[in-house]
This record gives sequence, structure tokens and C-alpha cells, in this order.
Amino acid sequence: MLLDALGYGLALRVYEQVPLQQVAMGMQQFYGDPRLQVDMEDKSSQGYQEWALRRWETLAKNNPVKFLAQSSDFFWFDEINRIFHIKESIVDKQSPILLAHMQDILFYRSRQKLARLYKEREDDH
Repeated sequence: MLLDALGYGLALRVYEQVPLQQVAMGMQQFYGDPRLQVDMEDKSSQGYQEWALRRWETLAKNNPVKFLAQSSDFFWFDEINRIFHIKESIVDKQSPILLAHMQDILFYRSRQKLARLYKEREDDH
């Protein structure tokens, strides 16, 4: 995706643009991990394990692409070419420290969300 990583390891680089299809494939791979199923338990995600790539693209466009694009001027989505962009100045300034920091933020936020979802599931039972 924008942040190209080796599995859950250290990010290798940030790309200025990524086709929506590639974002969708990254999400499909990410949610292939059974520990993350808790994030796909709502009605709209039923049967996600068998979804065609086009359905993953719809999910990617609606979340996270849409929300990242709305969050700051650093991100935008080209609807015509279906390409997600990050500001060139960020890409130009990438360094091992910046990549590690971005990876740390993504890891923390995903784990924080998963902890909340597991707690909610536990509270419901």
C-alpha cells in the first residue's frame, strides 16, 4: 500500500501513489489473519473470506481511503484513475526513522482498535 512493508515487519518505503486495487489486496491479505476477524464481524462484512477483489476495492475506497483523504491535505484519492496519493513532500522526506515512526503508529492504532473490539465482544457475552 502507501507504506510498503514486509509482513508485519519494518516498512521498506512510502509510495506517492497506489492503485485502489493494490490497497484492496493489502486489506484482503491483512484480514486473512484469523486474529483480525473481530474487525469483520458486522453485517456488512459477512462472508468477507470469499469476497471478490472488487468488493474489497469498495471497502478500501469507503474505509480507509475516504477517511484518510478527508483527514488532511497529505492524502487524496483520484476517482477517475482510482489511485490513492500521499503528498510528494512526505515521500521525499522518507528515512528509516520516519518509516519506523509510521509503522509504529499503524501498529499501535490497529492493536488499540483490536483491543477495543475484543473488549466489546467480551462485554456482550
